[in-house]
Amino acid sequence: MPEANRPDWKEIVHERLRLPSSAREAIPEIAAHLEEIYDEALAGGLTATAAIEFTLHQVEDWRALRKSICRAKCKEGTMNPRTKTLWLPAIAVLFAAGLALVLVLKPHSKNSPPQGGHHRMLTSFLSSRSGPRLFDQSKFRNYLGKSGYVQADRIGLEQELKSTKTKHAF
Repeated sequence: MPEANRPDWKEIVHERLRLPSSAREAIPEIAAHLEEIYDEALAGGLTATAAIEFTLHQVEDWRALRKSICRAKCKEGTMNPRTKTLWLPAIAVLFAAGLALVLVLKPHSKNSPPQGGHHRMLTSFLSSRSGPRLFDQSKFRNYLGKSGYVQADRIGLEQELKSTKTKHAF
């Protein structure tokens, strides 16, 4: 068969795969493989059109082939730009916020009373906001007392509450 009528397998593979520049080195290898199949189909008695169809059907899913080539060849790896710019920073911020909460509201041992009134700072900050209350502070204080975050300092809160009630009783 004359060379002018032969399909350009490199161009066909390039059009069907649309690989990024970092993975285009696979195109000649795939094209050479398809050309061998095409030549074998012609030698087997198929017409040129039937041989092209037969050869192209050897690749069942061009998208899957593209993905596997990109996974193997591309420098991007498993993390795409969205993962790098959105999810990793979000996870880092959530981790830092959780760590800050643990440090501020860390449970104290029974032998050593808490040094600061971190729970008081938190409740006073939340109660100092104007507008409707987001939650019942007494439930929050009870939760802190029951959960072990404030053991010895809870007595101080109760004394404060008693002193404010007696002041307003007059």
